[in-house]
Amino acid sequence: PSAALVVIPPEHGKWLFAALVAAALLLEVAVSVPALRPWAPRPIDPARRPWFWAGLGSFAAANAVWNVSHTGGPWCDPHSLLQGHGLWHLLSAGAVWCFYLYFLAEREVEGRVESGRG
Repeated sequence: PSAALVVIPPEHGKWLFAALVAAALLLEVAVSVPALRPWAPRPIDPARRPWFWAGLGSFAAANAVWNVSHTGGPWCDPHSLLQGHGLWHLLSAGAVWCFYLYFLAEREVEGRVESGRG
């Protein structure tokens, strides 16, 4: 599906990207919600949950910055030391780091993925 981003007009790219992100988020919630329950066979360590929400928040902030820092946007000034595009990179990297820490709770055991405790 992401290959469609190459062939569609740029003005529709943001909407397709948003749809891909929404689909990925819904899939993650559908997969994770059963493991978030304390009585689940392999529950996710509660100490890891804040990393998911921090990553989601950082990603949402990065998306907001991306929308206002496009060429000609209010946060796009080529003569400014502070650039929205640079902030977008930092927030996106923060989201990736948070999701990495969240997914450390998963480990592969004998060919299958199990929830870890640390």
